[in-house]
Amino acid sequence: MACTCGHSRDDHTFEVNTSQWSTADGYAWYEGPVVDGNTHLNAWRDFVTGVQLFHAREFDHSRDHFVDALRDPDNIVDIADVAAYFPDKAKAMSLLERARKIGRAYLRYGLGADCFEVDAPYYGRLDSVIGSQGYLKTLLAMARVAVDGGDIKKGIDASSESLRLCQDDSLGQRHMLTTLLLKAGRYAEALRLCEYWLDPLYDADPGERTRWSMNPPSLEPFADSVVECHKVETGAVCELLNAALAAFRMLGDCELARQCLRVGSEVNPLVMKKILTRFKRPRKPYYRTRDIKQREDAHDYRWLAQDMWMQRDVWEWALNDEQVFKLIRRVCTHDDGCDICEATPFEFKECSGCKRAFYCSFECQRGHWRDHRVVCQVTQEYFQRRDVPTYKFLGLNRPAKVDLNAINDQFDDWQW
Repeated sequence: MACTCGHSRDDHTFEVNTSQWSTADGYAWYEGPVVDGNTHLNAWRDFVTGVQLFHAREFDHSRDHFVDALRDPDNIVDIADVAAYFPDKAKAMSLLERARKIGRAYLRYGLGADCFEVDAPYYGRLDSVIGSQGYLKTLLAMARVAVDGGDIKKGIDASSESLRLCQDDSLGQRHMLTTLLLKAGRYAEALRLCEYWLDPLYDADPGERTRWSMNPPSLEPFADSVVECHKVETGAVCELLNAALAAFRMLGDCELARQCLRVGSEVNPLVMKKILTRFKRPRKPYYRTRDIKQREDAHDYRWLAQDMWMQRDVWEWALNDEQVFKLIRRVCTHDDGCDICEATPFEFKECSGCKRAFYCSFECQRGHWRDHRVVCQVTQEYFQRRDVPTYKFLGLNRPAKVDLNAINDQFDDWQW
């Protein structure tokens, strides 16, 4: 099928035409639209039409318009956000591969042909370059599609590329990559990557973490100082529990697997509570405002990896660990002589307002209400007024709904 510029859509996949791209001081994205005004306008209209068709669930037609919109590299970020939601994961991955190819050419055009080499000025910190967001978002979206049932091999390749180019991992690709390696049965590599990210020693030399595939895992339990660091300072529940899975698959019920399972359950008890009570796996990540080490992180980890924890041998191993069971049990919040613990996870009812208080009976809830009322109200107000995330577990956004008529009116007023 031909697109609005007269070429076949495959031309945009395999041949990236940079002849009309403009530059300023070697950086194509510093000068506004990188293509001429008409191309920029038509590509943006294609993108907006694609979003409308996407929300109308006409996915094949919307994908065609997104392909046309890739004539302008400025659209890559938005297309990556939308493509991750396509129900056909093969078509989503195909669209993202097109975007990746164009994004890569875009960076080479602006930064030089060697910008992906080890000795390039921005190697390891590419996320600090203004024009890199589209390429990096595309890599993240490819990993997300792989988690949701797409091509795992392509997802691993995309995540690995992102971690190589952005060694501080501002987009959370390590969560994706360790999970995808486990899904691919590459347990030793998954464990080694988790070890690199869990050991604070490598914070001073993040480049060493890019060598995770070159060295075998140590298979030794973490030092007490590392364990205490993660209990107090970090929310590394994904790496801890993925390390537990990898160690269990490699060595069975070993000391390292038990250590990571217990520390991960202590860092965020809600993960194992919901897994061991067989809660349904979330269909998508959590995008709203969040606090570290709370239910939102538990939601995202279960979206990533719950299917592997539900395998019979893994689930029974976690269920039979007495320390894990003690960690995930809740105690009645009523502090007037009631210290009853749950006999099974999620036995107690939670406060429907703040969702931070738990009661063994209606009598305890009613008796505690006078003391709890003010705290409950303050907690609810805090969650209602948050409009900026504390941080993001993953760096993708929901596809926005747009008004094509309003956009067209705006374009008509622009002067090119």
